[in-house]
Amino acid sequence: MNQLGLVMLIDGLNASLFYPILPELIKVMTQEVAIGRIAAWAGVVSTLYALAQLLFSPLLGKLGDRHGRRLVCLI
Repeated sequence: MNQLGLVMLIDGLNASLFYPILPELIKVMTQEVAIGRIAAWAGVVSTLYALAQLLFSPLLGKLGDRHGRRLVCLI
């Protein structure tokens, strides 16, 4: 159970470290200067991240039940 807590902590830290730099990253990658368009792209990226978690969490859970949670966490 301790490893699961560590994975959840790292996942939370991942989001808290990524979101503050997301607008600057989008600005550099798209060469966009309009703050409204940068904010829109940040919303799209955030939404896609949440949708990916929604869609793949059951799949990863089923794989974890079948092959072991340790192996799935290492992937």
